[in-house]
Formats: sequence, C-alpha cells, structure tokens
Amino acid sequence: MKSEDTRAIFTAIFAGSVVLANILAAKLTWVELPGIGGVAVLAGFVAFGVAYLASDLLVEYHGKGYAATVINGTVLTLVLAYALIFLAIWMPTAPFYEGQEAFVTTLGDSTSIILASVVALALAQHLDVRLFATSKTAPVVTTGGSETADQPPSAKAQTRSFLLRSASPSSPHSASAATLRGGGRLCPSSQDSTL
Repeated sequence: MKSEDTRAIFTAIFAGSVVLANILAAKLTWVELPGIGGVAVLAGFVAFGVAYLASDLLVEYHGKGYAATVINGTVLTLVLAYALIFLAIWMPTAPFYEGQEAFVTTLGDSTSIILASVVALALAQHLDVRLFATSKTAPVVTTGGSETADQPPSAKAQTRSFLLRSASPSSPHSASAATLRGGGRLCPSSQDSTL
C-alpha cells in the first residue's frame, strides 16, 4: 500500500471514529467486569479506541506534525457536526414525522457536555500524539548503553556518556551499581534515595 493511501485511510478512520464516538456516546451500555461487576459506559468507547489506534498509526507512518494537523481538522469537523445536528433539531419538523422528540433527546446533548467533549478530544489526542512520538525516540537503556534507531551516532554517544556520568559513584544523584539490574535496565534501588 502506498504512503498516500495510508494517509487518506488513517485520516478518514480517525475523523470518522471520533465523530461516531461522540454520536454513539448518547447511549449508555452495560459491561460486566470480573471482580467489579456491572459498569455503565458510553457506547462510543470502542470508536474512541479505534481513533487512538488511527492517530498512533498516523504518527508512525506520517509523523507527529501531520497527526497534529489531522487532530485539529477533526476537532473542527466535530464542531461542524454538532452545528449541523443543532441545525437539524432547529429546522421545522414534517407534520407526519413522529420521531422529533426522540431525535432531540438522542442527539441534542447539553452544550456543556459537547464543549467538554471537544476540548477533551483536542487535549487528549495531542497528548497521545506527543507521547507516542516521544516513545519512539526515547533511549532504550541496555547493558551496552543507549541504542535508538532514530538517533544519529553523535546523539547515541551523548546519551551513552550521560548514562555513564550518571552511574558514576562520585555524583550525588548517581545511579549506583545496585540500580543496574534486570538485563541492564535502570531500576531504582531502595538505597538510592537521591534519585
């Protein structure tokens, strides 16, 4: 599949899932959780999961900048969708149509919930994109030092140098030899209260 194809597909999946999740949130569903019992959740929770997956795939294949642009466009799309829903509620009802009250009840959520949804979407998705993009370039500490495919050799050397300096016993904020456990990963030790 071409890069441009995945761009269009992941963008459409993300935007469609977000809009549908907000519409599906008008219904509460019941989920039985082991050890907890029954819990009422918004029916749109599955669509939000799809949206998060799509945004992570956008970051993976097309970069953090493009994913942020898609999120901003989707927030505008969601605002437009709500405006169109309210316009449909406001429009005169056909004399023979008997579903207006159900239509208003289902789609006419309060303005404060809609505003909270739009703000939460924008903040949560931008945070998700930032964290996902950062996790891809975060150094992985191993017994051989820090290795990250996205870093140029000089950055690898700087990270290795930092890790060696921070592991030095002369540093007041050092990681002692006891903290290098479990395959060389940095693990806090109960003896290192300064970390």
